[in-house]
Amino acid sequence: MSKGLRDVLFSLAMLLAAGALWLEMQKPQYEGSGPFGFGPIFFPQILLTLWVILAVLMLIRAFAVWREPAPDMAWWVFIGLAVATGLYIYLMGQIGFALSSIVFLAVVIPALGYRHPIVVPLAVVLFPLITWYAFVYLLGIPLPTSPWFARF
Repeated sequence: MSKGLRDVLFSLAMLLAAGALWLEMQKPQYEGSGPFGFGPIFFPQILLTLWVILAVLMLIRAFAVWREPAPDMAWWVFIGLAVATGLYIYLMGQIGFALSSIVFLAVVIPALGYRHPIVVPLAVVLFPLITWYAFVYLLGIPLPTSPWFARF
């Protein structure tokens, strides 16, 4: 497989995922605004816009490197990460942002090859919890919550 074909497939997958996330943001439960006048989809819209721009730029770049051979790739890692991303999107609505993000990062970070025994567990737990706290309590932007922790 050439680098160009690999990048085209990856870009299209990223655009498809961005479209699925954009559709999720359009659900009625995300309407309204927080204490600063921003709704819960304000920041995700910014991120998804950047995501789409980067995916389109990667798609354009793919045609420049179309004939270059790609390095060998473990397809099972790519497919596993795609499945993990799909499950993450699904689980976010079922068990909330924090718990689904912890599970997702616990799978993705080691799959991408980073296995530091101290940093990985800290990143897996602290990053989602700090992000959740910043959005919910500092910015007043609600994130999907777990039915088990809805009272917090």
